[in-house]
Amino acid sequence: MAFADGLQDAENQYAFTVMVKASVKAGETLKCSGVLVSPRLVLTAGHCVCARRKFTGEGRDGESIIDGAACAESAEVVTVLYHPREGEPASPTRIQSRTRHGKVRPHPDLKVLLDAQSRVMSSGADLAVVSLEEQVDGGFSPARLADTEAKAGESVVLVGYGLDPTTDLIQGVRRSGRMKVAEVVAAGSDVALLEAQAGLAFTSGSGAPCLLQEREGPALVGVSSMGLGDRPAFTRVYLHREWVRSEVQRVAAEGARSP
Repeated sequence: MAFADGLQDAENQYAFTVMVKASVKAGETLKCSGVLVSPRLVLTAGHCVCARRKFTGEGRDGESIIDGAACAESAEVVTVLYHPREGEPASPTRIQSRTRHGKVRPHPDLKVLLDAQSRVMSSGADLAVVSLEEQVDGGFSPARLADTEAKAGESVVLVGYGLDPTTDLIQGVRRSGRMKVAEVVAAGSDVALLEAQAGLAFTSGSGAPCLLQEREGPALVGVSSMGLGDRPAFTRVYLHREWVRSEVQRVAAEGARSP
């Protein structure tokens, strides 16, 4: 099952899932997914907007770090809505997309370490936000933060725009797929591992929302890091919910002061 075989979001159930594009340095543009957590704030993975840097020093040959020291100042955010073709309600062939711009703010504790083979050695606070210059409205409801964490054995829904070898992103094709939580890493880690499923090549790419079905509907429990390293995983947003809420409040206050 390739990503293209995932369920297409024809009814815009996950319209809060957006595309994020950031130029982190000359000649290097990163393309990921992200999730609206307020009309003017997008949450994504920190490594989607911050560049990888080589470690220096004895014993660090080939190792890399991603932190807040080399991040893009701004990013593009693309929202997408599907509209059925007249007479063919089951075929959402008309796509309404819009690009907005915003400032990047990485999580203050962002730190991802990779070995010489680009495998993740450790990951902490792999999150960043993009505060948009103008709010998103017209059919878009922000994702709700989950009240609980996803537990080992539970299924989560990943939503994204996928990876394509020629275009990096499948423009306008928002798809979803289910994966099971294999392990919630303890001892100070904020990472949850997903089960590697034989024959399943679904990938939402990094920055995609991981959603848990709650009584009130789908709720955000994580941000995917599946485009980094060699393990399917996500950052547990529940552990950073106070930071996310403070960023939402900060952006709302900035909007209130704007003319």
